[in-house]
Amino acid sequence: MKTRTIGAAACLLAITACAAGAIGLAEQPDSQQVVPEYIMSSTAPSRQMSKGPSVPFIKANAVVHVGEDIPAGTYRTREQIGKYCYWEKAKTPDGDVYDIIANDNPPGGRPQVTLLKGQWFKTSNCETWYKEGK
Repeated sequence: MKTRTIGAAACLLAITACAAGAIGLAEQPDSQQVVPEYIMSSTAPSRQMSKGPSVPFIKANAVVHVGEDIPAGTYRTREQIGKYCYWEKAKTPDGDVYDIIANDNPPGGRPQVTLLKGQWFKTSNCETWYKEGK
């Protein structure tokens, strides 16, 4: 029976990826690369990533807590959205209509939201959101 040894960097990447859930860090794409919507998966195809700085992101369908799951800041989709995109900023993750701070069903384009620490952000049927600036 053969055994495999994986390096400390690979273990750290696996642990980081598993903890990421609906959020994560993707490498900045260059002109030849595509940023995948996942960080790591046993079924994910192997893709080469650029060596740029990491950028926080929120997957297209997710609920995240700002300040815990992702850093506060302005997020924008890099791809044009479809007509069924919905996003919501709320005081709680419960989905209570009275806790909604702001929401939208943008008709297209590349929507942008500014998220503050403590808010909950829900996104459904949108493209992946990437943090703008630093």
